[in-house]
Amino acid sequence: MYGAFQSGVVMELGQRLQSSGYGSQPFDLTIGSSSGSLVATVAAAGGPFDHNFVRNAWVEFGEATKIRPRTSRPFNPYPQALQNVFERGLVNTEKASRSRTHLIVTASEYETDALANIRSAGYSALASGLKRFLTPDCDSPCDFLEKAGAFLEAGACLFAPVYYSNKPVSRAANLQDLTFRLTQDAQELRRAVEASSRIPFLYGIPLKEGGKHLIDGVFANNAPVELALELGVRNVFVVTSSKKGLVFDRPIQSLAKRQALNLLKQAEKAPKWLARLPRGRHILNGLRTLASVQDKITEPKPLDLDALRRRYPKQRIGVIHPQEDIGVSRFFETRPEVLARLYEMGRESARNVLIPVTQDAWEPTYAA
Repeated sequence: MYGAFQSGVVMELGQRLQSSGYGSQPFDLTIGSSSGSLVATVAAAGGPFDHNFVRNAWVEFGEATKIRPRTSRPFNPYPQALQNVFERGLVNTEKASRSRTHLIVTASEYETDALANIRSAGYSALASGLKRFLTPDCDSPCDFLEKAGAFLEAGACLFAPVYYSNKPVSRAANLQDLTFRLTQDAQELRRAVEASSRIPFLYGIPLKEGGKHLIDGVFANNAPVELALELGVRNVFVVTSSKKGLVFDRPIQSLAKRQALNLLKQAEKAPKWLARLPRGRHILNGLRTLASVQDKITEPKPLDLDALRRRYPKQRIGVIHPQEDIGVSRFFETRPEVLARLYEMGRESARNVLIPVTQDAWEPTYAA
């Protein structure tokens, strides 16, 4: 539910830009992925940026997505709650599709057959590696680690980012390998935003498009900072929920690797009674050996923003992040007081952003 924090940032930043003479649509370009696609669309639609309206909308959204065991409510209330967001005008795709602001939303695309093949091969490899790990003649637990690592990497490569844009994008030299799709009207833009914010089984089923499927942009590119730089934006503001200001482009994969490292660390603390179980000593030794090869799992790293700053020395990258930890459930936070607080935290963070005194003319590197 970090979208409430992101919304607070963007609404406050929009107000500040307007008061500095940037007009009713102060953003030249907004790019969103996952819940950020909803926020980016609101920003692209332009002012007035009504804090009470947006904050209350997030509180209502949290209430609507609270899971309750009632026969009158669907098992997963998220799709209906998302539909209400569009129908009540919080996310106005009609205005955003016609806005002077260039809007891009990111989704993750995959082929159904490829997913089935990787799932089948991956489960088989994992089962084989685990079986070897639990047998007395196992040479090393590295086989299991390698199989698990290969499965993770194959899954990470399965998803490709696709960018939906409300304006045409030409094929500039450094954009050749990216997939852009122009949305023709408000309905197509709404479908793109819905696809960008759908984590399977949590936030609705994947959307089908031809022989492929679309799911949440978090799987392919959750932080398209370099894309904004390539498009020529002079002042890029990146909103992240990390107190340290870290930005992850694939947080799902990073989360999986962090959990794997945590499991290995826990293996070092395996209880002594395990050794008294049948074959328990063998399992205990295997767990300890696993814990000793933690360095074989690559530590998840955030985007190297300093490297991007060196590559684009004439452009500015500013990171907006909370000043205190956001201790909430990433997927299931519904408490009204917490969502309202997240929104206000976003506003507080945006107040620290330096606004240019005069508006620079945006000179994109593509023809729009």
